[in-house]
Amino acid sequence: MINKQLDELLRQDNDDELILKNNSSKDYMQQPIIEIDGTKQVTETDFQFFKKSNIYVGKHNRYAKMVAHKHSFVEINYMYSGSCVQYINENKTVLKEGQLILMDKDTIHSIDELTNNDILINILIKDDSINTEVLNQLVQSQSLIFDFLTKASSNENSHNHYLVLETEKNEEIQLLLNNIIKEYFIEDKYSLQILKLSLPLLFIELSRQLENQTIKHSNKSQSEIVRILKYIDDNYNQITLSQLANNFGYNKNYLSNKLKSTTGHSFSELLERKKINIALYLMREDQLTIEEIAYQIGYETPSAFFKLFKKYYQMTPLQYKRQMML
Repeated sequence: MINKQLDELLRQDNDDELILKNNSSKDYMQQPIIEIDGTKQVTETDFQFFKKSNIYVGKHNRYAKMVAHKHSFVEINYMYSGSCVQYINENKTVLKEGQLILMDKDTIHSIDELTNNDILINILIKDDSINTEVLNQLVQSQSLIFDFLTKASSNENSHNHYLVLETEKNEEIQLLLNNIIKEYFIEDKYSLQILKLSLPLLFIELSRQLENQTIKHSNKSQSEIVRILKYIDDNYNQITLSQLANNFGYNKNYLSNKLKSTTGHSFSELLERKKINIALYLMREDQLTIEEIAYQIGYETPSAFFKLFKKYYQMTPLQYKRQMML
């Protein structure tokens, strides 16, 4: 729970809100704007937010509608209290207390008027390395389930520019968000460092949330294959087709055909994709040697990993690592 002092601060009317309470015009923009192709867009003065760091945290002003506009940076809207109605790329979204929306830059959105109990926190991120595509890719690299369900969904393209995350019951994410807000509003000499460290942790937890949320909304016909893919996800470095078939009570040839017809990939292809994605993640994020990565994803010798890697990328893992460093 956020501390009482900050909670009271967030609920107080700021100077802009006091003006908006008595303003007959109920549309507003906080920053100077320009109009491009009929869409309001913030100007370069928007980057005054990032004088201290690449992260800015602020309270969205209540008592007036935020007109349709877009930004040149990534934005997280976190519903600290109450609820709000947003229109994102013309799609109506109701954001409930504890939930958040992650929007890529250039996503057109507007926000209906907030009332007294509606506290919406804006977390702005001036960092091209963070967006909804990165979050999707992070989850996909860790999860065959997520890959399968997003491709199977008829709304596959609905998350291209924004994600609505049902984080209201996720204690880890609530704790991280509240800590980010606290460190920004009640800062000390360590706050900037804590903010920079907290953001990657937040995105890791959001990745977990996105995977769980995707599984939760899968339909009944997908539930069995989801359980099978989950088992592969959890045991990819030691599982065989025979073990998988025995675990779920199937003949291995039947299971192999079932996986192929449902996911479009054979068991060996699913296993290879899982291993290569984990390897790529470890190569980017960890300081492990190629030999250590090969062992971690289930190979006894690096040569088998080299062969797999060349099959997918037409180069060795070492060549790939050097290319990343250029």
